[in-house]
Amino acid sequence: MRGVRWRLDGSERLQYAICLLTIFFIEIGVGTMAFVYRSKTQDYLSKSMSKIFDKYENNADARNIVNALQHELHCCGTNSPASWAGKYPSSCCQIDAGKHYTGSCPGETWAVGCVEAMSNLIRDQLETMGSIAMSVAAIEIVGIVASLCLASAIRRSERNYA
Repeated sequence: MRGVRWRLDGSERLQYAICLLTIFFIEIGVGTMAFVYRSKTQDYLSKSMSKIFDKYENNADARNIVNALQHELHCCGTNSPASWAGKYPSSCCQIDAGKHYTGSCPGETWAVGCVEAMSNLIRDQLETMGSIAMSVAAIEIVGIVASLCLASAIRRSERNYA
């Protein structure tokens, strides 16, 4: 019994190129939307963080979120340490002693507000994802060109032998 020979003809390679091109355009569209809606994301982030920070005194979950956020991102307050009106949580202090301070911390407070710190983190992650997406897009372009060239070569060879 002979083995089955599998071969793509020129039209199937062209369909493959069209599929890659469609995926490429979708990636471009998603990247463009992320860039365009970047400012709206900043506004949403600011509003959401303000709500959480406003609940700090009365809600244990909000307190845990804010403390973890300030501790991990090295930030203080929503926009700056002034958001706390002089009563800084320990997570705001560069030296965390685990209690509230009235006035100043034993050291310095983190100078950056949490909205800015989170925005910077998101921006850095998006830049990394954008670099990866561009690399994938470059590989897709090579695949598209290769499949179109191969489809053209197959058509030429079929015309020569027909």
